[in-house]
Amino acid sequence: MTVSEVAAYLRAHDKYLILTHRRPDGDTLGCAAALCAMLRAMGKHAGVLYNCETTEHFAPYVEEYWVADDFDYETVVSVDLAALSLFPDNAEMFKTRVDLAIDHHPSYEGFGKESCVHPECAACGEILCELAQELGQLTPEVALPLYVAVSTDTGCFVYSNVTANTHRAAAALMETGIDYRTVNKVFFRTKSRKRLALEADMLFATLDPTARKLTLPSGLQIILVDTVGFVSRLPHHLVEAFKSTLEEAAYADVIVKVADAGDDQAAEQLAVTDEVLSSLDCEGIPQLVVYNKCDTANLLSFDPDILLTSAKTGVGLPALLAKIDDVLAHRVRGIEVLLPYDKLALADILRSRGSVAEEEYREDGVYYRATVKIDDLHRFEPYLV
Repeated sequence: MTVSEVAAYLRAHDKYLILTHRRPDGDTLGCAAALCAMLRAMGKHAGVLYNCETTEHFAPYVEEYWVADDFDYETVVSVDLAALSLFPDNAEMFKTRVDLAIDHHPSYEGFGKESCVHPECAACGEILCELAQELGQLTPEVALPLYVAVSTDTGCFVYSNVTANTHRAAAALMETGIDYRTVNKVFFRTKSRKRLALEADMLFATLDPTARKLTLPSGLQIILVDTVGFVSRLPHHLVEAFKSTLEEAAYADVIVKVADAGDDQAAEQLAVTDEVLSSLDCEGIPQLVVYNKCDTANLLSFDPDILLTSAKTGVGLPALLAKIDDVLAHRVRGIEVLLPYDKLALADILRSRGSVAEEEYREDGVYYRATVKIDDLHRFEPYLV
C-alpha cells in the first residue's frame, strides 16, 4: 500500500490496537505513540498494546497510550515489526490477525493482511511522518515521538542509511515547534556513570549498519548488511544500548560471522558473538563462519570446514558467495507470476522479502519474474505462470 492508501484505510476504520516489537527501540515506540495520537485526534478509538520491555528512556513518550490485551479493538496495526519472532509475549495471539503492517525493514515477513513497506526509509518514523502529513495530523504531539523514532534509528542522523528524505522528515517534525534539543541531549549526549564504566571496559567498536546490493552466482539478488563489530564482552546492558544496530541480525536469512584469521582471540570473539546472537533469538537462522585475512595467517591451524577469505586479494570470495547461494537455495525459490491489478499488494512482498528481476504491465495484470522466500510461496501459487 502507498501512504495515501494507508491514510484512506485509517479514515475508514474506527477501533485500533497498535503493536510494537520485542526489545522495543525508539522507532517502534515513537511510531506507535505518534500513530495513536493521530488516530485519537481523528476521533478514533485507539491504543498501544503494553510492552513490558520498554526502557525508562522511551516510556515517557508512549505510556499515555498503553492499553491491555482486553482492549476493545477491530483493526490491528503493527509498526516497525518485521518478523513473527519479534512479537512480544502478550502479542502472540495477534500473529495471524495483523490487519495493517507498516515497516521499513527489507526483511519484513509479509504477515499483515495489508502492508505498507518502504525499505528505502532509514526509519519507520519517516513513513509515519509522511502519513501524518497526508492525514493533516502533523501536530507537536505527533511530531515529538516521531522525532524520537527517526533520530534514534539513525544515530542522530549519522548512520549511512540516512538520506535527504530523512532530513526532510526531521525538518518537518522540527518545524512543529517540538523540543528536539532535549531529545538529542537525552539520547545522544547524556551518559550515566554505569554507562561510562561499561564503555571503559569495552574493547570493541560499533560500526554504522551499512547495506550493499549483491548478485550471487545463481543470479539471486541479495542485500548484505554490515551491522556491528564484536571484539570483547557485550554486556546485556549494551545489547539494549546498541539495539537499533544489532537487531538487523534477527531479520537475516543467513548470518555471516567474520573473524580476523591472524588474531589469536578469534575463537573467543566468535564465542562472544554467538552469545549475543543467541540473546537476539537468532538460533534458527543459518550461520556461516569466515576467517578473513587468510593471506597473512597460518592456514594449517584452521578447521577445514571454516571458510577462508582475503578481502585484499579476493581469495576465497567466490567460494563464500557459492556457499551463501547454497544456503539460500533451501530458503528461496524463483517464480514467474501474473498478479491481477486488484492483488498488487502482493508485489510489496516480492520487493521487501525477495527480489524482482523483471516487471511488465499487461492487460490482465502485472507480470513478475522474481525470487521469493519458501515461506511466502503459497501466497503466489494461484498466480504462477
